[in-house]
Amino acid sequence: MIQQTTVMKLIIAIIGLGNSGTGLATRLVNSPYRLLLFDQDFSKAQALTDQLLSTTLSGDVEAVDCQVNASWEADIIVLAVSESSKKQLCDRIREVATCKIIISLSTSTNDVHTDYLNTYTNQEWQPWLPTSKVVNVLNTIGLSNAFLIGTNLEALTTVSEVMQAAGLHPIVVEDWSVYTTPRDSVQPIR
Repeated sequence: MIQQTTVMKLIIAIIGLGNSGTGLATRLVNSPYRLLLFDQDFSKAQALTDQLLSTTLSGDVEAVDCQVNASWEADIIVLAVSESSKKQLCDRIREVATCKIIISLSTSTNDVHTDYLNTYTNQEWQPWLPTSKVVNVLNTIGLSNAFLIGTNLEALTTVSEVMQAAGLHPIVVEDWSVYTTPRDSVQPIR
């Protein structure tokens, strides 16, 4: 008798479908991940899901209408919302984000500053999601690099794999001061 083993797909919930969230979903549609797409405007999530499914035979994408349910179901939660919305979102999903990997994508286009990133990424997240593994991801216009900062090696490894599946080149950065791109050129993932 032949035994079959089933490999479970990792589930990625992308919360927020502006430029960054839509860009990442588009890059990951043919990856080995199941994507759950959420936006405050459910019709936007549904339209993107329909668009992505029309371009692939193998994509596993679903529009969801509740960010808490999406986060609960996911292995990896992508926060692709404005910086001003992230704290409130973290408050909503904290209980269902326990031990999960959180990817924070920058949605700012002109006010990111190295000192801000050093302080913000290293000190603000853990009180918001104390039992999650947070990795911040930032990329730059015209480059395929994705800069990653986080403290959990397993999470950094997993996020590196996700970024590679998205066609980006992940670079783990321990000190953001080495990232000297002018702040006006920092862009969301597209």
